[in-house]
Amino acid sequence: MKADLSYGDMTRTTAIYAVLILPLLLILAGCTSGWKRPPSVKPHTQRLVLTHHTEGSQGPLLVRDDVWYQLAGVELLVLDPRGRLISTIELADPGMAGQALDMEVVGDTMYVLLDDQEVVHLSLEEPMRPWVVDRVSADSLGLSPIGLDMLDGKVVAHGPEGVRTLDARRVIHDQGDSVLGVAQQGGRTLYIVGRRIHRRADDQYVGSASILEPFRLEDGPDGGVMLFARVEDTGSLVGIMGEDCREVDARLWTRAVPGRVQSLHGRGDSMLVATDEAVHVFEATRRGLIPVWSWDAQGVRDADWLDDDTVVVSGEFGRGVMDVVMPGDPPRVASLHEVPGGLDAASSSGAAIMASRDSQWWRYPVGQSPERVETDVVLSPPRRNAAVLGWSVVIEDDGRATLTSPEGMESITAPGDGRFVCAAATEDAFWLGHDSGIVAVMLPRDSATEAIQLGIQIAGPAVPAAPAAPAALAAPARTQGSWTSLHPTALLLVLFPPAH
Repeated sequence: MKADLSYGDMTRTTAIYAVLILPLLLILAGCTSGWKRPPSVKPHTQRLVLTHHTEGSQGPLLVRDDVWYQLAGVELLVLDPRGRLISTIELADPGMAGQALDMEVVGDTMYVLLDDQEVVHLSLEEPMRPWVVDRVSADSLGLSPIGLDMLDGKVVAHGPEGVRTLDARRVIHDQGDSVLGVAQQGGRTLYIVGRRIHRRADDQYVGSASILEPFRLEDGPDGGVMLFARVEDTGSLVGIMGEDCREVDARLWTRAVPGRVQSLHGRGDSMLVATDEAVHVFEATRRGLIPVWSWDAQGVRDADWLDDDTVVVSGEFGRGVMDVVMPGDPPRVASLHEVPGGLDAASSSGAAIMASRDSQWWRYPVGQSPERVETDVVLSPPRRNAAVLGWSVVIEDDGRATLTSPEGMESITAPGDGRFVCAAATEDAFWLGHDSGIVAVMLPRDSATEAIQLGIQIAGPAVPAAPAAPAALAAPARTQGSWTSLHPTALLLVLFPPAH
């Protein structure tokens, strides 16, 4: 008999994840001086807990009054202009969320979107030490937000159901694809669906862009009132638009850049462009929009101006401060804080986890800080099947898992209509990595006949770190909803199944 099983909301977190099973330690930790469980009855795992995490891929950032606010996994980092850490604010308990996706500031309040589940409000009365003051759930908003924006001086959330204020008032309704952004220019409101610009007043299609940033470049063209980016299949276009949402003299004021544009910021006569492959600065001149500076790096997530000559950058590599130099001069890195982010393969020796990204290797002794190393480790592809105690599991081509027990077979579906990508086994459980987390199938004990399914959500796929001793699941982290913070970020975490 086959039955489809799905797992609803599961806890989340961000970048390398590892699952280490320590039954004896956990049993001892659960002992009390009162009643004791009979020796013949083994403890049952009822939940998963994340511990031992390190900093991973860096997400969106924001600079305000010389204070640099940086999202990393489920944490808000407060940094000085050189990128040095001042304070850290946990936006959620480890394992309870995947990653912070976006942020906006109004007055002395910061709003941070946590996954598509809630908007966290933080007070900035003490700018270097914010604190959480409120939370608004997606259920209260009436939509599953994918981003935040400003509209009429207020923060709004946008997503598949349109655009709503944080008190759930609908301001834009869209029955089709997700609203990707909102912009106000010249007394009108524009919103983006796909690569189509619509006018809020009548929902009329008026132009084409993936990102809009109302800003007039000094020395820019007459009538140029907005910066735009349009993401294509083979790269992106960036440039200047007029009030009619059309490009202004594309020969002079539109430029092609490799990769997918992540953000745009204007300052004076310059436009800062962050793509997932590089950071660029273009300058408005009499000859049009001219490239004056760039810095190449895979996995860039965001960039912003620190001052006229300095930009800050974040991504899978970590975060950095860059001096914008004259054309022809090599890029100058004022500071660079590297992290093990964007990892896509891992191996465990029992004493440490080895993980790689783009031929860069990191070694993580559990409980210590990760370090860059040189190694000739060859990793095997992750397994798609496992067996233990008469039970087995196989990852099918369609991404589902088939669990076979002495009683029959079950088809297991990954959360969120995702796909399972790998499997690992311990003496009493199967661990199934999928594209946004880990599912643990705890095998029945004693008189029980059915397996128990537990889950944890991360912002990216999970793969076994082989050889697993006793068993480890590592999840690399990318910033586009892949392995996080897990962000696809690259946190290193350890999952302990506590005894009960």
